Amino acid sequence: VEQRVITDSVGEFKFERVPAGVVRVCRLWSSGSEKAAIRGYSHCQRVDVVAGGVTEMTLGGRGRPVVGKLVLSREVPGYKWWSDRQTLKQAHEFDDIDSIPLKTEDEKRRWAARQRYLENVPAFFLHIDDGGNFISEDVEPGMYTLMISLSQPVIPGDTASYLELLNRPRLATKSVSVTIPEGDSNEPIDLGEIFVEVTPEASLVKPK
Repeated sequence: VEQRVITDSVGEFKFERVPAGVVRVCRLWSSGSEKAAIRGYSHCQRVDVVAGGVTEMTLGGRGRPVVGKLVLSREVPGYKWWSDRQTLKQAHEFDDIDSIPLKTEDEKRRWAARQRYLENVPAFFLHIDDGGNFISEDVEPGMYTLMISLSQPVIPGDTASYLELLNRPRLATKSVSVTIPEGDSNEPIDLGEIFVEVTPEASLVKPK
């Protein structure tokens, strides 16, 4: 069961009639307002809801902002940053599963195992402007890997399913180790310019 609410002007939110037990509360993250934008859950926390009472929690507000700029080795005509999800997360054994086709039963089982595993792994998505400048707010202390993955852009006007978006041919991948020190601060961790080498065959593609 999933519930979604929108925060008020000061960031407060309220879920009604939540069953007792451990639940997961996350920010619903979107890479843009376009129809084909990639979405996901960021800054997730587990909360133990007690029956017959009110459970209070604070989502975010800890750690540091992380900023920087992604710079491609060459221009990719038609590429939009909102079409891919760049993630700051703890390294895990399922990192290679993003590139598998998800056609066989074994591939689907691995995907399901990955999803269950990632429910307990801190992940923070990047908000990226058209110039490649990014920010991820409230990143908690720890050791992370910035997972950068660019896929072939889709021809404007074509309709792609969510699975098609996730499985487009890769143009570039890059991993960057990031350490967030202990303590809370509004002073950002600046990763500077991160150069990403793009494959020479990058071009617009039409989903099948």
